[in-house]
Amino acid sequence: TFIALLSGEPFGVCNLRLDGKSGEFGFYIFRKNLLGFGLGARMCEKFLSFAAKIGDIERVTSTVLKTNVKSLGLHKKLGFCVCAEDERNYYLNLSRF
Repeated sequence: TFIALLSGEPFGVCNLRLDGKSGEFGFYIFRKNLLGFGLGARMCEKFLSFAAKIGDIERVTSTVLKTNVKSLGLHKKLGFCVCAEDERNYYLNLSRF
């Protein structure tokens, strides 16, 4: 788990739960006043770039609630593609790992 800082103050977290050569990606921005400035995208891009360099990871997945349109948009911007869905969630794979 990595904590993202802005001017020395934490504003979000990213994590990658590893299981062999696969990882489940997640993130959360807890300073809601900072939403909409592109910080989430930069935080996730840096984290995923770092994760790609540190281990032998072949597959990165994520799950997004269908009601969370902004999160789905950010995932797609990061290179995730929807590979499956059910009535509640989208299941995504990162195409560049």
